[in-house]
Amino acid sequence: MKPPLKWKKLLLVLSLLPLLGTTCSTAFRDAIQSGALDFVSGTVSEILGRTLPVADTVAPATSE
Repeated sequence: MKPPLKWKKLLLVLSLLPLLGTTCSTAFRDAIQSGALDFVSGTVSEILGRTLPVADTVAPATSE
């Protein structure tokens, strides 16, 4: 990619940034961030549940 083309592409991206401040794109951006956060937290919880099965070891102790 030629340097002038890189600068034009960068300027195009920077000129589109104000569009992200509008209400529709803000709601879309927030939805994407929320979905990503839910995905990451669910994945981390699942991994921790598989590697550290605390509930399985605690549950029999409390039922006795």
